[in-house]
Amino acid sequence: MEAPYSFRAAIPEDQDQLFKLYRSVRIVANASKQRRGVELQVFKINKGAKRFYERHGFRIVCETQSSFEMAFRV
Repeated sequence: MEAPYSFRAAIPEDQDQLFKLYRSVRIVANASKQRRGVELQVFKINKGAKRFYERHGFRIVCETQSSFEMAFRV
């Protein structure tokens, strides 16, 4: 299995954020097609992003003082 993709993510507050969310969804879709996992970091104060990724199959794999590391495994 190849190494997972990794990126930081946020729920959109403006058009730039919406584009970043669209891009992250595309990364997850491509990773699934290639049978690769995806890892990302979500800041703890961003509860909406955490819920969003949990709804889409991500699970917390590690926690720091300020963020959750989440992973989507294929």
